[in-house]
Amino acid sequence: MQYKGPPPLTWSHSSKNRFDTCRRRHFYHRFWSQDSQMRWKVYEMRCITTLAKLRGSVVHDILGGSLRGVRHGVDVDLQTAKDSVTEILRTKYQESYMRIWDSFEKRQGRKPSEICNLHEHYYNFTDVADRTRDARNVAWTCLESAIGSDIWDSIVNSDPKKWMEIDEDDFPNFDLGGIKVYANIDFAHQCDKPTIIDWKTGPKYPSDRKQLAVYSLYAKARWDWKPTETTLVAAYLYPEYQLDAYVPEAGEVEEAADMIKRSFDEMLALEPAFGNADIENYPMTQDKRSCEWCRFRGICGYETGDETP
Repeated sequence: MQYKGPPPLTWSHSSKNRFDTCRRRHFYHRFWSQDSQMRWKVYEMRCITTLAKLRGSVVHDILGGSLRGVRHGVDVDLQTAKDSVTEILRTKYQESYMRIWDSFEKRQGRKPSEICNLHEHYYNFTDVADRTRDARNVAWTCLESAIGSDIWDSIVNSDPKKWMEIDEDDFPNFDLGGIKVYANIDFAHQCDKPTIIDWKTGPKYPSDRKQLAVYSLYAKARWDWKPTETTLVAAYLYPEYQLDAYVPEAGEVEEAADMIKRSFDEMLALEPAFGNADIENYPMTQDKRSCEWCRFRGICGYETGDETP
């Protein structure tokens, strides 16, 4: 198979985090198919997820599905939602434990990327079952926090015709000065005033407000909402429920746009003009704290101790 190069460069919050954390990680993720001898091994690792990411994905899917149900007149039942978490995590755990992703026959026509491959299994963690139970319990708490909150109550009792978006599956994006920017909004409505809600299943990070400011740019491009008149809400669901709601100032919105452009330019500067990308232009990070949870740790030298950047 002839290497045709990666798809056109785009920007997302996750691609920025990946690039900023470790250039080598970015290299393997973006240029996984350029080495004909290694491409399927790299692709295999590219499809790895963690229990923390899986847990967050499941919670977001269930909350989004619950709101779509409300839109069609279906009541939300917390116990049913929690049972769904248990069943999904059990199924995903079994897929990963049995390495279904590694068998053409077991996949039954599905792509490896459509089958769960847990980091904890792939790299032989010894307590995966316990970690999975912990993930389930955290997910339960997240659902209890969300569905039991005042903001959820106000949503489900509002007019669904004014709901703009519920965690879309079609990779929503917008154009920012020629840059294709991906922004996956959990929920947006204009019941009282334009509002974007982001369900947070993990800890609070300093970058959270910048991410929300990017969402306000998406809303401007899609619905012509004025960013400085859009309420941005980060709803933290674990370990306890906490809201951070604010309307961004013009400077914050401009800073978010500038951040996207700077970040994109940094990635673009390392892109090959033609042919293969040079791995030497993508050195390993000197901060090894994130290496344990890197999906590519099995090929970058972390496992063998050969960590020459």
